[in-house]
Amino acid sequence: NDIFNLHADNFQLGFLKVLPGTEMQENADHFGIVSTSTNPYMILQNNWLSFKELNTIHKIEILLDLFSNSNKFNMTLKYLIPKFDSPFIFFDELFKFLQANNYDLQTKNWKKNASELLQFIKDNYGCEYDFFFDCLRWDWCMQARSHYYPDFLRCDTDAKAKKEGYAYLNSHKIKDKIKLYNVEISVSELKKVIYFIPKSSEFKQQILNNFDSAFFVNGKSYYLKMS
Repeated sequence: NDIFNLHADNFQLGFLKVLPGTEMQENADHFGIVSTSTNPYMILQNNWLSFKELNTIHKIEILLDLFSNSNKFNMTLKYLIPKFDSPFIFFDELFKFLQANNYDLQTKNWKKNASELLQFIKDNYGCEYDFFFDCLRWDWCMQARSHYYPDFLRCDTDAKAKKEGYAYLNSHKIKDKIKLYNVEISVSELKKVIYFIPKSSEFKQQILNNFDSAFFVNGKSYYLKMS
């Protein structure tokens, strides 16, 4: 928890290896160390961590890589993890949920992981569903390189966002370039812009600072106020 809360870009969770012929192996009994007898000689338990506890940490390591180290769920995790008593408890509860529903814990498919995370949110924080729905949509927009949303992240504001956003950007066209916020967008890039209008008023207030909408170009966000 202490290390996670340092908010490093990457948190590599490693496990002790007890190599043959080392002092650690010679003192294994003293520390209650049980490890695999073949490479990579990874520790299975010791006087401080049971086999069950270490196995849990191994599972959490997988989720840490998928959801945190990938940096593809930053907005969602920023607001979701504080809902739990600690980051460890969040990942532990998420693991139990995924396991109970027989979800694949190894896939790196963002859409699949995001869809399952959204169901986890719905089951635990249904009253804040719209806010976290917006968070996941934002995370998608930060990495999307095209103008569409996955089916499970579509909502009734999409058409309006695209129509109004496209018209607004076009109104700033100079020759074959759109110039806005000291940013130049080519006509070809305009076709790939993804537009965002929040579903929840809370997201608009907290994240957009009461701007009406946003658009994304190459993983960068820009706020818009239509009125």
